[in-house]
Amino acid sequence: MRRVGTRVRNPANAPDSVERAVLAAFAASLAGGTPPGDTAFVAARADGTHELRYLRPVLVAEPCLACHGDPAAMSSRVREVLASRYPTDEAVGYQVGELRGAVSVRRPLR
Repeated sequence: MRRVGTRVRNPANAPDSVERAVLAAFAASLAGGTPPGDTAFVAARADGTHELRYLRPVLVAEPCLACHGDPAAMSSRVREVLASRYPTDEAVGYQVGELRGAVSVRRPLR
């Protein structure tokens, strides 16, 4: 289980190709005026086995803006910590209601 984003703060959490496709579908749904819903499906793996994939959209809420909103509106301490820990941070500039990313779960099937 991990969080993936539309704009990456931590490069280790960059979405894979399946997650990118689902995030794009979430964004299209939201752009069309429909809040995206959870999605689950079985996917084939390269080794011939299968896994369950589940993604739940994460929409930006007011409290999220303290770290993901307009950098000019963030506290100086938050800006310092983000710059120190995530020098290539792309996960800022969001507004309430935007798609931030998803919780992504992968579970091997037998």
